[in-house]
Amino acid sequence: NEIIFYYYKNVELTAKGANKGGMVQRLAALLDIPQDRVICVGDHANDVSMLTWAGAAFAPANALPEVLALPCVRALPDCRENAIAALIALCTAFIKLPVSITNGYVHLGDGAIFLAAALLGPSGCAAAAIGSALADTLFGYYVYIIPTFLIKGAMGLIAGLMLGKRPRVNVRAACVYALCELVMVAGYFLFETCLYGIGAAAGAVVPNLIQGVAGVVVGCVLVKIADKLPSAD
Repeated sequence: NEIIFYYYKNVELTAKGANKGGMVQRLAALLDIPQDRVICVGDHANDVSMLTWAGAAFAPANALPEVLALPCVRALPDCRENAIAALIALCTAFIKLPVSITNGYVHLGDGAIFLAAALLGPSGCAAAAIGSALADTLFGYYVYIIPTFLIKGAMGLIAGLMLGKRPRVNVRAACVYALCELVMVAGYFLFETCLYGIGAAAGAVVPNLIQGVAGVVVGCVLVKIADKLPSAD
């Protein structure tokens, strides 16, 4: 028998050879695929057998240290970033109130951006930028894609740099989130001044401030909830 300890307290007991590596070998043989053409991706101890057998092996940056330490493994970006980017896109695109003056909306995606910064640190800016820009893409706000990418990415970067990973939800954190929202308001004001004129841009300031307040509140709640979860690092 084989015993594999992985993911903190989990234990996997199998018959000898009945592991992922053995199954990948059988599947490759069945499909007549040479070993050097097999690519595997894994992140835990029960993936080691297939990673060491594959022709090319990869692991996300948040994989277990013993997996990343394998000589055959090449590191990929943290797999949590894509999931958080999707969460930001969903909160931005589907939890919203329309704002007619800018043909846009007030959303709760900023709170998810602060969650990204809390979980990923400064690198959460990538999830913030991609997820927010994706929401604009989904609903046809194409002219906003680039400024949104830059502005929301800046919010995630500022929050991540100033608070780091797993920050405590306190007055300082709320002030940092408020600063990020002011960056958002100023950024869109400058962009919309160039696009629509200062009158329309000024008219969007109050809705954006409301969005900012919602973002700070939602961000504090999400980060507080995340703080109670076990760290994957």
